[in-house]
Amino acid sequence: GIRRNLVPAPDHARAVLPELDPSSGPLLSTLATVLRRRAGVAVSPDDFEVERVPAHLRVTFQVDGSDGKAVATGKDLEAVREVATPQLRQQVSRAGSGMERTGLTQFPDEGVAPTFESASGIQGYPALVDTGTAVDLRVLPTRAEADAEHRLGVRRLLLLGITPPWKQILARLTNSQKLALGHNPHGSVPALLDDCLAAAIDAIRDEAVTDRAAGADQVVRTREDFEWALSAVRTHTTAKVVQVVGLVEPILAKNLALTNRLAELDRSSSTAIQPMLADVRAQLRELVRPGFVADTGMRRLPDLDRYLRAIAHRLDKAPANLARDAQALDQVDLVEGRYADLLDSLRPAQRGSADVVDIGWMIEELRVSLFAQTVGTAYSVSPQRILKAIAKVGV
Repeated sequence: GIRRNLVPAPDHARAVLPELDPSSGPLLSTLATVLRRRAGVAVSPDDFEVERVPAHLRVTFQVDGSDGKAVATGKDLEAVREVATPQLRQQVSRAGSGMERTGLTQFPDEGVAPTFESASGIQGYPALVDTGTAVDLRVLPTRAEADAEHRLGVRRLLLLGITPPWKQILARLTNSQKLALGHNPHGSVPALLDDCLAAAIDAIRDEAVTDRAAGADQVVRTREDFEWALSAVRTHTTAKVVQVVGLVEPILAKNLALTNRLAELDRSSSTAIQPMLADVRAQLRELVRPGFVADTGMRRLPDLDRYLRAIAHRLDKAPANLARDAQALDQVDLVEGRYADLLDSLRPAQRGSADVVDIGWMIEELRVSLFAQTVGTAYSVSPQRILKAIAKVGV
C-alpha cells in the first residue's frame, strides 16, 4: 500500500533528500515524517526494511585505540560499541590507576579534578563512586557517567559526616504525616525516611554549592567546597527533611487513592479497559517505587504530585472514550520503547546522567499533555522532541 503512493521511488528519493535534517532526529523517524507529509499516507520508522539495503551502501563504523589500531569495526553501531566500550574502559582505568583510591570515608584533601589526561593522551573523568559504606576515587570514560557517579559519591560522604537528627525530625512531624508515611513502597517507614534524608541532603548540597560557586562549575570538587556543603547539611538537615516529608505525604496519599481506584475499575469494568489499567499500573510502579524520593529529587517532587493528578484525571475520563485513550497510548508506547532501548544500551551509571534522566521526565510530561491537558505541562513537549533527545544521547 505504501509503495504504490511512492512511485517512481528514485524521484521521491531525490525530492525528499533536501528535507532531511541530520539534527532533527533519527533518520528513519525523520524520513517517515517527510514521506507521510508528501504522500499523505501513514508511514512509520518500522515500515523501512533496512536489512535490504546493500552492505556497501551502509555506514561502516570504526573505533581506534590509543595506539591508532582499530579496536572494533562493523556496520552495526551497537555491536561496535559492545566490542569497543570494555576496551576503552580498561584503557582509561589503566591510565588513571595511579590516582585511583578505594575505601575513602572523607573527601580527598587534594580534591577531585574534572578531567584527567595520561601521558599517552588518554582522557578520563575522575569521580567519587559510592560503594555503600565508603567511596572510591575512580577515573571513568565519560563525563556524563562521572557526573552521575560523583553526585552519589558526595552524598555518601555527607551522610557519613553527620548523625541524622531523627529525634528532632520525628518530633516535628504531625500525626497525619506519620500515618501517611506508612503507605509507602519501601517496606518500612525507616527506609522511607532514609530516602527523604538522601533527597534533603542533595537539596542542601545543591543550594550550598550554588551559593558558593555563583555560576561557576557547581560540582563539589575541592575539600573546601565539601566542608562548606557539610556545614550546611549539619545546620539545615532537620528542617529540610521535614520539608521533604511535607512534599511526599500528598504523593503517598494520591498513590494509595489511585491504587484503590484501579482495583475498583478492574472489578467493575469490561475487558476493553484492561490495556489502560495495565499502563497506569506500570506508570505508578515506576513513579512511586523504593528510592523514588531521592531519585526524583526535592525540586521535582511537586511535578510528581502533578503526574499523579494527571493519572486521576485520566482514570475519570478514559472509560468514556477508550478509543481516544488508546490512540494517545500508542504515542507513549513509541517513545517509551525507544527510551527502553536506549537504557538497555547504557551502563547503569550512564542511565543516571542528567540528559538520560531528563528524557524520562519528558515522557511523563507527554503523558500529561495527551491524557490530562487541563492539568497542564511544565513545558512544551511532543513525541518528536523526545525522539530527538533520545537520538542525541545515543550518538
